[in-house]
Amino acid sequence: MAKVAFGGGVANLQGSVGGNTFTRSKSSSNIRNRVKPTNPATAAQVEARALMSQLSKRWRTLTDDQRRAWTVDAQQQPRVDKCGNVMKLAGNQHYVSVNVIRDIGLDEPIDDPPDVELVGFSPTFFGAQEDFTVIVEPRSFNIPFGAGAVENDIAVIYASAPLSPGVKPPIKSLKFLVSFVVSSAMISAGTIDWIDEYLHISGDIDGTADKAVTVSLRQYKSSALSFPELMKTVITAT
Repeated sequence: MAKVAFGGGVANLQGSVGGNTFTRSKSSSNIRNRVKPTNPATAAQVEARALMSQLSKRWRTLTDDQRRAWTVDAQQQPRVDKCGNVMKLAGNQHYVSVNVIRDIGLDEPIDDPPDVELVGFSPTFFGAQEDFTVIVEPRSFNIPFGAGAVENDIAVIYASAPLSPGVKPPIKSLKFLVSFVVSSAMISAGTIDWIDEYLHISGDIDGTADKAVTVSLRQYKSSALSFPELMKTVITAT
């Protein structure tokens, strides 16, 4: 992989141009040959594509007033692109983005922009870092709850594959694990075991003792996800 030094008015370049892919790390900018992505068509990918298609079709059924409302709402909620620049989505892009989040949060799609002011996420919804454990035998993947967890609230979890302890995986590389409604039984137990869901996205964890797993824990309310809370644990054999 070649390294790139920008000048002459170009400060950053990311994405693919003419068979080359430009990326940026904390230390430098890099260029490599563009690799055509594979299309394994996993169940998760098929489901995600179907959702995007459904939302695109649903957008076309909205009234002109509803579409204008989404366009105005998008202008009021700027995003940050890959290069760190502020960008504003088009109305249809904002509509799809919000409803994808609602799907993750187990909510039905909406046709009018939501009021997400004063959402009120709890800083103690999840428990202590040391209570997040992954064990090979007997298999378990335990996510802890904190004092701020409330019955009927919704939580979303993303997780990495087992990696070397020194590796810090990018948040965007974590795979969706589960979204769920919190029950009183979960809160009483203090933790909930998601091992079956983890094995589904990571494969068998035999031989992974001393590797590490990173999770992104998020709350969902009113069409919005909280900022991710990251936890990391080293897998133990027993």
